[in-house]
Amino acid sequence: MVLESVLNKVKSSMGFSINSQSASKEGAEDLDTCLEIVVNWAASILGKNYFDETMEKLALKCGKCFPEDDFYQIRMSYYLEIAVLAHFVEIKSVKLTLVSHYFAIHTSELKVLAKWSLFASSRHSLFQVLRTSPSKIIVKDICYNAKHTIYTKSGETLKYFEKDSIFQGFIFLSGHSAYMGQGMIFHPKTTNKFLHKFIRQRLQVNENIDLEFLQQLALAQFRFSKMQHVDAAQVYEKYLSSAK
Repeated sequence: MVLESVLNKVKSSMGFSINSQSASKEGAEDLDTCLEIVVNWAASILGKNYFDETMEKLALKCGKCFPEDDFYQIRMSYYLEIAVLAHFVEIKSVKLTLVSHYFAIHTSELKVLAKWSLFASSRHSLFQVLRTSPSKIIVKDICYNAKHTIYTKSGETLKYFEKDSIFQGFIFLSGHSAYMGQGMIFHPKTTNKFLHKFIRQRLQVNENIDLEFLQQLALAQFRFSKMQHVDAAQVYEKYLSSAK
C-alpha cells in the first residue's frame, strides 16, 4: 500500500525500530486522535468546505442519512474515515489519500511512530463475525480471505456484534491484533449467502474489491433500511448489479 511504503520510509530515515506489540497497545488509544489531526490538517490546506463537499459526495454514493436516523452518527463516522483513509485527492499535482499526503508532507515531524503505526495499517473491507466475547471478536475478512482478532479500546464494547453477522468498515491491523474504526455498516443476515456468492464471483473477475464496490454495497444497505418489508437480497441485487 502507498501509505505503508511512506511510513516505512519515515521509519528508516529516522532510525526507528518499533515493537509491534507496543505500537498496537499505544496506537489503539490514539486512533481517534490521529484521525482528528489529519482532518484538521486537511481542512487547513484544502479549505473549511472540503469535508462538507466530500461528505456530501460520499452520501450520494453510499446513502444520504439525516440526524434523526438511528444510524446517523456511526454512518457519518464511516464516511469520514473513507474521506481520510480511502478517498484520493490531488494536492500539488500528486494524487493520494489524505492520510498518505499527511505522512509524505510531515515525514520529519513524525517522531512518535507508535502513535501512527497502527493508523497507517487500515483495512477497508467486509467482515463476518466468527466468534464473540466481551473483550474481543474474531472476524473473517471476506474480501481478502483472512482472519483477525479485534480487541476493544478503552471505553469501547463489542457486545452488540452477533455471530455470523457481516459488517463493512475499517479495521486497523497490528500483527495478530486489530482494532475497530469509528464507523461501520451492518448488513442484514438474510443477505449473507448472497454476499458470499456475489463476492466470490466478483473476485473471479477482479483481483481486489475496490472502493466503488464497497460504496455501492453501503448504498444497498441504506436503501434496504428504508424499505425493510422487501426481500433484502432482491434490494442488494438491484443496487449491486452495476458493480458486476
